Amino acid sequence: MLRIVAADQPPTRLLLGPDALQLVQAGRDAFERDMPAWAELSASTDFARRQPVRLTSLAVGPPARGLDGE
Repeated sequence: MLRIVAADQPPTRLLLGPDALQLVQAGRDAFERDMPAWAELSASTDFARRQPVRLTSLAVGPPARGLDGE
């Protein structure tokens, strides 16, 4: 940890342990294999938006109530 604190450019994400490193690397490898096959479909979902979507405009009905009714 001291090495990270003293680093000129400390990592924004740090995997600790060989199991964590292996798990993340396997996920990244799978992503790299899958991405080219689905890139065209991913890019085709873009659309021109005239105005930003406001999350409050998506609400339907009254606000949700808690379990106690409030």
